[in-house]
Amino acid sequence: DEILKDRFSLLDDLKEEKEDNDFTLSIGIASGIDNYNRLFEMASKALDVALSRGGDQAVASTYEDNLQFFGGQTETKEKKNSVQSRVMSNSLKALVEEAKNVYIMGHNIADLDAIGSALGLYCFVKGVAKNTPVKIIYDEFKLENKTKKAFKATFTKEQINEMCIAPSEALDKIEPKDLLIVTDFHSLETAMYPNLIKKAEHIAIIDHHRRSMTSIDNPEFSYIEPSASSASELVVEMIRYASCQIDVPEDIATFMLAGIILDTNYYRNHIGARTYDASYILKTFGADNNLADSFLKVELEEYALKNSIMSRATYPCAGVLLTYASNDEIVEQAMLARVATEALQISGINASFVIGRISDRVIGLSSRSDGSISCQLICETFEGGGSYTAAAAKFKDSTNVDIVRKRVEEVIKQYVNGLRQKKIIGGD
Repeated sequence: DEILKDRFSLLDDLKEEKEDNDFTLSIGIASGIDNYNRLFEMASKALDVALSRGGDQAVASTYEDNLQFFGGQTETKEKKNSVQSRVMSNSLKALVEEAKNVYIMGHNIADLDAIGSALGLYCFVKGVAKNTPVKIIYDEFKLENKTKKAFKATFTKEQINEMCIAPSEALDKIEPKDLLIVTDFHSLETAMYPNLIKKAEHIAIIDHHRRSMTSIDNPEFSYIEPSASSASELVVEMIRYASCQIDVPEDIATFMLAGIILDTNYYRNHIGARTYDASYILKTFGADNNLADSFLKVELEEYALKNSIMSRATYPCAGVLLTYASNDEIVEQAMLARVATEALQISGINASFVIGRISDRVIGLSSRSDGSISCQLICETFEGGGSYTAAAAKFKDSTNVDIVRKRVEEVIKQYVNGLRQKKIIGGD
Protein backbone atom coordinates (compact mmCIF):
# COMPACT_ATOMS: atom_id res chain seq x y z
CA ASP A 1 0.00 0.00 0.00
CA GLU A 2 2.84 2.38 0.84
CA ILE A 3 4.52 1.72 -2.51
CA LEU A 4 1.28 2.36 -4.41
CA LYS A 5 0.65 5.60 -2.49
CA ASP A 6 4.20 6.68 -3.32
CA ARG A 7 3.41 5.91 -7.01
CA PHE A 8 6.87 4.36 -7.51
CA SER A 9 8.82 7.58 -7.06
CA LEU A 10 11.94 5.45 -7.57
CA LEU A 11 11.31 5.77 -11.32
CA ASP A 12 11.53 9.57 -11.09
CA ASP A 13 14.51 9.44 -8.72
CA LEU A 14 16.38 7.30 -11.22
CA LYS A 15 15.76 9.82 -14.00
CA GLU A 16 17.22 12.60 -11.87
CA GLU A 17 20.31 10.57 -10.96
CA LYS A 18 20.92 9.28 -14.47
CA GLU A 19 22.00 12.10 -16.79
CA ASP A 20 21.91 10.00 -19.95
CA ASN A 21 18.97 7.71 -20.70
CA ASP A 22 20.87 4.63 -21.80
CA PHE A 23 18.68 2.35 -19.72
CA THR A 24 15.23 2.29 -18.20
CA LEU A 25 13.88 0.60 -15.10
CA SER A 26 10.84 -1.68 -15.39
CA ILE A 27 9.07 -3.19 -12.39
CA GLY A 28 6.42 -5.88 -11.96
CA ILE A 29 4.82 -6.27 -8.52
CA ALA A 30 1.98 -8.47 -7.27
CA SER A 31 -0.16 -8.77 -4.14
CA GLY A 32 -3.51 -9.93 -2.82
CA ILE A 33 -3.08 -13.72 -2.48
CA ASP A 34 -1.15 -16.03 -0.13
CA ASN A 35 -0.04 -18.48 -2.85
CA TYR A 36 3.56 -17.50 -3.51
CA ASN A 37 3.81 -19.42 -6.78
CA ARG A 38 0.76 -17.53 -8.04
CA LEU A 39 2.23 -14.24 -6.78
CA PHE A 40 5.46 -14.88 -8.65
CA GLU A 41 3.52 -15.70 -11.82
CA MET A 42 1.46 -12.50 -11.46
CA ALA A 43 4.58 -10.37 -10.86
CA SER A 44 6.33 -11.92 -13.87
CA LYS A 45 3.35 -11.20 -16.11
CA ALA A 46 3.18 -7.64 -14.76
CA LEU A 47 6.83 -7.18 -15.69
CA ASP A 48 6.16 -8.58 -19.18
CA VAL A 49 3.35 -6.04 -19.58
CA ALA A 50 5.65 -3.20 -18.44
CA LEU A 51 8.28 -4.25 -20.99
CA SER A 52 5.75 -4.70 -23.79
CA ARG A 53 4.52 -1.14 -23.15
CA GLY A 54 8.04 0.19 -23.73
CA GLY A 55 9.56 -0.13 -20.26
CA ASP A 56 10.40 2.76 -17.93
CA GLN A 57 7.35 2.02 -15.81
CA ALA A 58 5.91 -0.13 -13.04
CA VAL A 59 2.89 -2.41 -13.31
CA ALA A 60 1.10 -3.51 -10.13
CA SER A 61 -1.03 -6.66 -10.27
CA THR A 62 -3.52 -7.14 -7.45
CA TYR A 63 -5.32 -10.50 -7.35
CA GLU A 64 -8.74 -10.36 -9.03
CA ASP A 65 -8.34 -6.65 -9.81
CA ASN A 66 -7.24 -4.57 -12.80
CA LEU A 67 -3.59 -3.83 -13.45
CA GLN A 68 -2.31 -0.43 -12.33
CA PHE A 69 0.30 1.49 -14.32
CA PHE A 70 2.88 3.93 -12.97
CA GLY A 71 5.54 5.93 -14.80
CA GLY A 72 5.87 5.48 -18.55
CA GLN A 73 6.55 9.21 -18.96
CA THR A 74 9.04 8.74 -21.80
CA GLU A 75 8.43 7.60 -25.34
CA THR A 76 9.52 4.11 -26.32
CA LYS A 77 12.96 4.07 -27.88
CA GLU A 78 13.47 2.42 -31.24
CA LYS A 79 14.67 -1.16 -31.02
CA LYS A 80 16.31 -2.24 -34.26
CA ASN A 81 16.96 -5.93 -33.74
CA SER A 82 17.13 -8.20 -36.78
CA VAL A 83 17.50 -11.25 -34.51
CA GLN A 84 14.15 -10.52 -32.84
CA SER A 85 12.44 -10.01 -36.22
CA ARG A 86 13.91 -13.27 -37.53
CA VAL A 87 12.84 -15.20 -34.42
CA MET A 88 9.32 -13.78 -34.60
CA SER A 89 9.10 -14.55 -38.31
CA ASN A 90 10.18 -18.15 -37.79
CA SER A 91 7.86 -18.59 -34.80
CA LEU A 92 4.84 -17.37 -36.76
CA LYS A 93 5.90 -19.56 -39.71
CA ALA A 94 5.84 -22.63 -37.43
CA LEU A 95 2.32 -21.80 -36.23
CA VAL A 96 1.11 -21.24 -39.79
CA GLU A 97 2.55 -24.55 -40.95
CA GLU A 98 0.75 -26.40 -38.14
CA ALA A 99 -2.60 -24.73 -38.86
CA LYS A 100 -5.31 -26.28 -40.97
CA ASN A 101 -6.60 -22.84 -42.02
CA VAL A 102 -5.41 -19.31 -41.27
CA TYR A 103 -7.66 -16.28 -40.74
CA ILE A 104 -6.37 -12.69 -40.48
CA MET A 105 -8.34 -9.88 -38.82
CA GLY A 106 -7.79 -6.17 -38.13
CA HIS A 107 -9.55 -3.88 -35.68
CA ASN A 108 -13.02 -2.39 -35.91
CA ILE A 109 -13.30 0.54 -38.35
CA ALA A 110 -10.10 -0.73 -39.91
CA ASP A 111 -7.70 1.87 -41.31
CA LEU A 112 -4.99 1.61 -43.96
CA ASP A 113 -2.48 0.16 -41.51
CA ALA A 114 -4.85 -2.55 -40.24
CA ILE A 115 -5.77 -3.65 -43.76
CA GLY A 116 -2.26 -3.08 -45.13
CA SER A 117 -0.69 -5.29 -42.46
CA ALA A 118 -3.44 -7.90 -42.99
CA LEU A 119 -2.59 -7.98 -46.71
CA GLY A 120 1.10 -8.33 -45.85
CA LEU A 121 0.32 -11.25 -43.54
CA TYR A 122 -1.73 -12.81 -46.33
CA CYS A 123 1.42 -12.76 -48.49
CA PHE A 124 3.47 -14.11 -45.56
CA VAL A 125 1.17 -17.11 -45.09
CA LYS A 126 1.06 -17.77 -48.83
CA GLY A 127 4.86 -17.67 -48.92
CA VAL A 128 5.73 -19.85 -45.93
CA ALA A 129 2.92 -22.42 -46.23
CA LYS A 130 1.72 -22.60 -49.82
CA ASN A 131 -0.80 -25.37 -49.08
CA THR A 132 -2.43 -23.68 -46.08
CA PRO A 133 -5.68 -21.87 -46.97
CA VAL A 134 -5.71 -18.25 -45.75
CA LYS A 135 -8.44 -15.60 -45.67
CA ILE A 136 -8.70 -12.00 -44.47
CA ILE A 137 -11.78 -11.17 -42.38
CA TYR A 138 -13.57 -8.49 -44.41
CA ASP A 139 -16.69 -6.47 -43.75
CA GLU A 140 -16.90 -3.24 -45.73
CA PHE A 141 -19.15 -1.74 -43.04
CA LYS A 142 -16.33 -2.21 -40.50
CA LEU A 143 -13.79 -0.28 -42.60
CA GLU A 144 -12.94 3.41 -42.35
CA ASN A 145 -14.30 5.23 -45.42
CA LYS A 146 -10.95 6.05 -47.03
CA THR A 147 -9.75 2.49 -46.53
CA LYS A 148 -12.93 1.06 -48.02
CA LYS A 149 -12.64 3.27 -51.12
CA ALA A 150 -8.94 2.46 -51.55
CA PHE A 151 -9.53 -1.27 -51.11
CA LYS A 152 -12.33 -1.39 -53.68
CA ALA A 153 -10.34 0.78 -56.11
CA THR A 154 -7.22 -1.38 -55.79
CA PHE A 155 -8.67 -4.89 -56.00
CA THR A 156 -11.29 -6.39 -58.30
CA LYS A 157 -14.37 -8.15 -56.92
CA GLU A 158 -12.81 -11.47 -57.91
CA GLN A 159 -9.59 -10.67 -56.01
CA ILE A 160 -11.54 -9.61 -52.93
CA ASN A 161 -13.56 -12.83 -52.99
CA GLU A 162 -10.36 -14.85 -53.32
CA MET A 163 -8.54 -13.11 -50.45
CA CYS A 164 -11.40 -12.34 -48.05
CA ILE A 165 -14.18 -13.96 -46.07
CA ALA A 166 -17.16 -12.47 -44.23
CA PRO A 167 -16.94 -12.52 -40.40
CA SER A 168 -20.12 -14.59 -40.01
CA GLU A 169 -18.88 -17.17 -42.51
CA ALA A 170 -15.50 -17.38 -40.78
CA LEU A 171 -17.27 -17.89 -37.42
CA ASP A 172 -19.16 -20.87 -38.86
CA LYS A 173 -16.07 -22.39 -40.48
CA ILE A 174 -13.31 -21.86 -37.91
CA GLU A 175 -12.11 -25.12 -36.33
CA PRO A 176 -9.91 -26.02 -33.33
CA LYS A 177 -6.83 -26.53 -35.53
CA ASP A 178 -7.19 -23.16 -37.30
CA LEU A 179 -5.02 -20.12 -36.54
CA LEU A 180 -6.41 -16.59 -36.14
CA ILE A 181 -3.88 -13.78 -36.62
CA VAL A 182 -4.99 -10.37 -35.33
CA THR A 183 -3.11 -7.29 -36.47
CA ASP A 184 -2.87 -3.62 -35.44
CA PHE A 185 -4.73 -4.28 -32.17
CA HIS A 186 -4.56 -6.60 -29.17
CA SER A 187 -7.70 -5.80 -27.19
CA LEU A 188 -10.87 -7.88 -27.52
CA GLU A 189 -13.17 -4.86 -27.41
CA THR A 190 -11.49 -3.22 -30.43
CA ALA A 191 -11.69 -6.30 -32.67
CA MET A 192 -13.57 -6.15 -35.94
CA TYR A 193 -15.44 -9.27 -34.85
CA PRO A 194 -14.90 -10.17 -31.14
CA ASN A 195 -16.89 -13.42 -31.37
CA LEU A 196 -14.26 -14.86 -33.69
CA ILE A 197 -11.57 -14.31 -31.05
CA LYS A 198 -13.76 -15.95 -28.41
CA LYS A 199 -14.19 -19.04 -30.59
CA ALA A 200 -10.60 -19.34 -31.90
CA GLU A 201 -8.35 -21.74 -29.98
CA HIS A 202 -5.08 -20.58 -31.54
CA ILE A 203 -4.42 -16.82 -31.73
CA ALA A 204 -1.39 -14.80 -32.85
CA ILE A 205 -1.08 -11.06 -32.14
CA ILE A 206 0.94 -8.50 -34.13
CA ASP A 207 0.63 -4.91 -32.92
CA HIS A 208 2.58 -1.68 -32.37
CA HIS A 209 0.39 -0.16 -29.64
CA ARG A 210 1.34 -0.29 -25.98
CA ARG A 211 -0.29 -3.20 -24.21
CA SER A 212 -3.55 -2.34 -22.43
CA MET A 213 -5.37 -3.95 -19.51
CA THR A 214 -7.85 -5.61 -21.88
CA SER A 215 -5.31 -7.59 -23.91
CA ILE A 216 -6.51 -10.84 -25.50
CA ASP A 217 -5.96 -13.72 -23.08
CA ASN A 218 -3.38 -16.47 -23.67
CA PRO A 219 -2.33 -15.96 -27.30
CA GLU A 220 0.07 -18.58 -28.68
CA PHE A 221 2.12 -15.86 -30.35
CA SER A 222 2.42 -12.22 -29.31
CA TYR A 223 4.54 -9.65 -31.10
CA ILE A 224 3.63 -6.32 -29.49
CA GLU A 225 6.36 -3.81 -30.27
CA PRO A 226 5.45 -0.22 -29.32
CA SER A 227 8.72 1.18 -30.69
CA ALA A 228 7.55 0.35 -34.25
CA SER A 229 5.72 3.01 -36.25
CA SER A 230 2.98 0.71 -37.51
CA ALA A 231 1.79 -2.88 -37.80
CA SER A 232 2.73 -2.77 -41.48
CA GLU A 233 6.33 -2.03 -40.49
CA LEU A 234 6.43 -5.12 -38.25
CA VAL A 235 4.97 -7.31 -41.00
CA VAL A 236 7.49 -6.01 -43.56
CA GLU A 237 10.32 -6.98 -41.19
CA MET A 238 8.87 -10.46 -40.72
CA ILE A 239 8.63 -10.87 -44.50
CA ARG A 240 12.20 -9.62 -44.89
CA TYR A 241 13.66 -12.06 -42.35
CA ALA A 242 11.53 -15.07 -43.30
CA SER A 243 13.47 -18.26 -43.94
CA CYS A 244 12.09 -18.43 -47.49
CA GLN A 245 11.54 -15.98 -50.32
CA ILE A 246 8.20 -14.15 -50.05
CA ASP A 247 6.83 -12.08 -52.90
CA VAL A 248 4.60 -9.07 -52.27
CA PRO A 249 2.57 -7.81 -55.26
CA GLU A 250 2.84 -4.09 -56.10
CA ASP A 251 -0.75 -3.30 -55.10
CA ILE A 252 -0.33 -4.88 -51.67
CA ALA A 253 3.07 -3.19 -51.17
CA THR A 254 1.41 0.15 -51.98
CA PHE A 255 -1.34 -0.52 -49.43
CA MET A 256 1.25 -1.33 -46.76
CA LEU A 257 3.22 1.81 -47.59
CA ALA A 258 0.01 3.84 -47.20
CA GLY A 259 -0.41 2.28 -43.74
CA ILE A 260 3.07 3.44 -42.71
CA ILE A 261 2.48 6.93 -44.15
CA LEU A 262 -0.83 7.18 -42.25
CA ASP A 263 0.55 6.10 -38.88
CA THR A 264 3.65 8.31 -39.15
CA ASN A 265 1.77 11.33 -40.55
CA TYR A 266 3.97 11.40 -43.66
CA TYR A 267 7.12 10.40 -41.71
CA ARG A 268 6.74 13.22 -39.19
CA ASN A 269 5.91 11.27 -36.02
CA HIS A 270 7.15 8.12 -34.28
CA ILE A 271 9.69 7.07 -36.89
CA GLY A 272 13.17 5.62 -36.81
CA ALA A 273 15.66 3.98 -39.12
CA ARG A 274 13.58 0.80 -39.24
CA THR A 275 10.61 2.79 -40.60
CA TYR A 276 12.68 3.97 -43.57
CA ASP A 277 14.07 0.45 -44.00
CA ALA A 278 10.55 -0.97 -44.21
CA SER A 279 9.51 1.72 -46.70
CA TYR A 280 12.57 0.96 -48.84
CA ILE A 281 11.73 -2.75 -48.89
CA LEU A 282 8.17 -1.95 -49.99
CA LYS A 283 9.59 0.25 -52.76
CA THR A 284 11.69 -2.71 -53.98
CA PHE A 285 8.42 -4.66 -54.22
CA GLY A 286 7.05 -1.88 -56.44
CA ALA A 287 5.05 0.26 -54.00
CA ASP A 288 3.70 3.41 -55.66
CA ASN A 289 4.18 6.57 -53.53
CA ASN A 290 1.75 8.65 -55.54
CA LEU A 291 -0.98 6.03 -55.32
CA ALA A 292 -0.40 5.56 -51.59
CA ASP A 293 -0.64 9.32 -51.14
CA SER A 294 -3.91 9.42 -53.09
CA PHE A 295 -5.46 7.00 -50.57
CA LEU A 296 -5.03 9.69 -47.91
CA LYS A 297 -6.44 12.68 -49.77
CA VAL A 298 -9.54 14.32 -48.28
CA GLU A 299 -12.87 15.20 -49.89
CA LEU A 300 -14.09 18.80 -49.87
CA GLU A 301 -16.73 17.97 -47.23
CA GLU A 302 -14.05 16.47 -44.97
CA TYR A 303 -11.89 19.55 -45.40
CA ALA A 304 -14.78 21.80 -44.37
CA LEU A 305 -15.59 19.58 -41.37
CA LYS A 306 -11.96 19.67 -40.18
CA ASN A 307 -11.95 23.47 -40.37
CA SER A 308 -15.23 23.57 -38.43
CA ILE A 309 -13.81 21.38 -35.65
CA MET A 310 -10.56 23.37 -35.49
CA SER A 311 -12.50 26.63 -35.15
CA ARG A 312 -13.51 25.53 -31.61
CA ALA A 313 -9.93 25.00 -30.43
CA THR A 314 -9.11 25.77 -26.79
CA TYR A 315 -5.80 25.61 -24.91
CA PRO A 316 -6.19 24.07 -21.42
CA CYS A 317 -2.39 24.19 -20.87
CA ALA A 318 0.55 25.72 -22.67
CA GLY A 319 1.40 23.56 -25.67
CA VAL A 320 -1.85 21.54 -25.50
CA LEU A 321 -4.75 21.99 -27.93
CA LEU A 322 -8.23 20.66 -27.18
CA THR A 323 -11.04 20.94 -29.69
CA TYR A 324 -14.36 19.26 -30.46
CA ALA A 325 -17.10 18.72 -33.02
CA SER A 326 -20.61 20.07 -32.64
CA ASN A 327 -22.82 18.03 -30.30
CA ASP A 328 -25.43 17.48 -33.03
CA GLU A 329 -23.14 16.07 -35.76
CA ILE A 330 -21.80 12.53 -36.03
CA VAL A 331 -18.22 12.16 -37.27
CA GLU A 332 -15.94 9.17 -37.84
CA GLN A 333 -13.30 8.32 -35.24
CA ALA A 334 -10.84 8.45 -38.15
CA MET A 335 -11.80 12.09 -38.74
CA LEU A 336 -11.06 12.93 -35.10
CA ALA A 337 -7.66 11.27 -35.52
CA ARG A 338 -6.90 13.26 -38.67
CA VAL A 339 -7.77 16.56 -36.99
CA ALA A 340 -5.57 15.65 -34.01
CA THR A 341 -2.71 14.75 -36.36
CA GLU A 342 -2.94 17.99 -38.33
CA ALA A 343 -3.30 20.10 -35.18
CA LEU A 344 0.08 18.80 -34.07
CA GLN A 345 1.65 20.63 -37.02
CA ILE A 346 0.74 24.01 -35.48
CA SER A 347 3.76 25.81 -34.09
CA GLY A 348 3.97 25.57 -30.30
CA ILE A 349 1.55 22.63 -30.00
CA ASN A 350 3.01 19.57 -28.26
CA ALA A 351 -0.19 17.57 -27.96
CA SER A 352 -3.70 17.69 -29.42
CA PHE A 353 -6.98 16.18 -28.23
CA VAL A 354 -10.12 16.04 -30.39
CA ILE A 355 -13.60 15.04 -29.22
CA GLY A 356 -16.70 14.24 -31.27
CA ARG A 357 -19.83 12.13 -31.40
CA ILE A 358 -19.11 8.93 -33.36
CA SER A 359 -22.60 7.43 -32.92
CA ASP A 360 -25.88 8.30 -31.24
CA ARG A 361 -24.70 7.14 -27.80
CA VAL A 362 -20.90 7.09 -28.11
CA ILE A 363 -18.49 10.04 -28.01
CA GLY A 364 -14.93 9.50 -29.19
CA LEU A 365 -11.59 11.04 -28.21
CA SER A 366 -8.45 10.98 -30.39
CA SER A 367 -5.08 12.38 -29.37
CA ARG A 368 -1.62 12.94 -30.80
CA SER A 369 1.64 14.07 -29.19
CA ASP A 370 5.18 14.99 -30.23
CA GLY A 371 6.54 12.75 -27.46
CA SER A 372 6.63 15.24 -24.59
CA ILE A 373 3.19 14.15 -23.34
CA SER A 374 1.84 10.59 -23.11
CA CYS A 375 -1.44 10.33 -25.00
CA GLN A 376 -1.80 6.77 -23.78
CA LEU A 377 -1.72 7.57 -20.08
CA ILE A 378 -4.38 10.25 -20.52
CA CYS A 379 -6.64 8.03 -22.64
CA GLU A 380 -6.22 5.12 -20.23
CA THR A 381 -7.90 7.32 -17.61
CA PHE A 382 -11.04 6.85 -19.71
CA GLU A 383 -10.39 3.11 -20.33
CA GLY A 384 -8.89 3.85 -23.73
CA GLY A 385 -5.39 3.20 -24.98
CA GLY A 386 -2.96 3.25 -27.88
CA SER A 387 0.68 4.26 -28.12
CA TYR A 388 2.68 6.98 -26.38
CA THR A 389 2.17 9.51 -29.18
CA ALA A 390 -1.23 8.38 -30.50
CA ALA A 391 -4.15 7.13 -28.43
CA ALA A 392 -7.94 7.15 -28.28
CA ALA A 393 -10.88 6.50 -25.98
CA LYS A 394 -14.64 6.10 -26.19
CA PHE A 395 -17.31 7.40 -23.84
CA LYS A 396 -20.26 5.04 -24.13
CA ASP A 397 -23.80 6.09 -23.25
CA SER A 398 -22.67 9.71 -23.43
CA THR A 399 -25.05 12.28 -24.82
CA ASN A 400 -23.22 15.58 -24.42
CA VAL A 401 -19.91 16.48 -26.06
CA ASP A 402 -19.42 19.46 -23.76
CA ILE A 403 -19.58 17.30 -20.61
CA VAL A 404 -16.96 14.95 -22.06
CA ARG A 405 -14.81 17.93 -23.08
CA LYS A 406 -14.77 19.23 -19.49
CA ARG A 407 -13.78 15.79 -18.16
CA VAL A 408 -10.94 15.50 -20.66
CA GLU A 409 -9.77 19.05 -19.96
CA GLU A 410 -9.60 18.32 -16.23
CA VAL A 411 -7.53 15.16 -16.73
CA ILE A 412 -5.15 16.95 -19.12
CA LYS A 413 -4.55 19.71 -16.57
CA GLN A 414 -3.92 17.19 -13.77
CA TYR A 415 -1.51 15.22 -15.95
CA VAL A 416 0.45 18.23 -17.22
CA ASN A 417 0.65 19.78 -13.75
CA GLY A 418 2.00 16.46 -12.46
CA LEU A 419 4.74 16.50 -15.12
CA ARG A 420 5.69 20.05 -14.22
CA GLN A 421 5.86 19.25 -10.51
CA LYS A 422 8.24 16.40 -11.36
CA LYS A 423 10.16 18.79 -13.65
CA ILE A 424 9.71 16.45 -16.61
CA ILE A 425 8.43 19.36 -18.70
CA GLY A 426 8.53 23.11 -18.18
CA GLY A 427 6.01 25.83 -18.94
CA ASP A 428 3.25 27.71 -17.17
